[in-house]
Amino acid sequence: MRKKIIFIAPLIALFWMTSCDEIPPDIPPIQPPTGSKNVVIEEFSGVQCPNCPVGDAQIGNLKALYGDRVVAVTMHAFVTGVLSAPMSDSRYDFRTDAAEAIIKNLGLPTGIPAASVNRKLFEGQPALLSAPNQWAAKVEEELEKEALVGINLQANYDPASRLVTMDVRVIANDDISGPTRLHMGLIEDGMIDKQIDGVTKIEAYEHNHILRDYITNNLGDNILPEMDLGETWERRYTYTLPEEDGWWVAENITVFGFVSQNFDDKKDVLQATKTKIYQP
Repeated sequence: MRKKIIFIAPLIALFWMTSCDEIPPDIPPIQPPTGSKNVVIEEFSGVQCPNCPVGDAQIGNLKALYGDRVVAVTMHAFVTGVLSAPMSDSRYDFRTDAAEAIIKNLGLPTGIPAASVNRKLFEGQPALLSAPNQWAAKVEEELEKEALVGINLQANYDPASRLVTMDVRVIANDDISGPTRLHMGLIEDGMIDKQIDGVTKIEAYEHNHILRDYITNNLGDNILPEMDLGETWERRYTYTLPEEDGWWVAENITVFGFVSQNFDDKKDVLQATKTKIYQP
């Protein structure tokens, strides 16, 4: 009896291996979202926040999947305390007054990292800000929708004066009842500084899409009380970059813009875009 078992077992293994080779797994192709609406992820983070690199990695994954259709803005606020404060040997302090105003407007989270996706209160969600494990599903849902407005954003940078001139044009793709707001700011990539990751202190962590400053009012500039299909709104903004000192590197700076609703506690983003200010 023992000889029969030893003899049959290799045959069973050979059959199993052959079967696996002959029937490859059926993996359906990934279907890209079909809508025209882009997504702005407004993330609140901190250099002394042990879990915040998880949020950074999630944003990286979403940008890799959807490219420029995802506009990421990472903010460090004062209200989140030591988690967002620089370390004693940090080179930079990423906290801004704009981040403070925005996090209070969107609603203080129970912890960071936390982010809003298009400032929308999704079904079954108690708050605008949520943890990284919820971002992907929300982004995919928003990318399937059609944009109610279009945004054209052009930036021109003068290296001699460090003046950035930005022209923005908003056009209604449908009738829009109720007022809207334009939000514009500057984000910077490639800043190397300290970061806590779990229990490890990373000395040279690359900080990306960090909010440097707001160009509009921190809570947005009013556009129109309402817009009819095809109606446009235009405005020019200017901003002089501070002197470069490891940060404020012109070629690493992007200007973002998005239009949001502004009535009956609605803050939903209707469309978002971004563009580099300088490509030497």
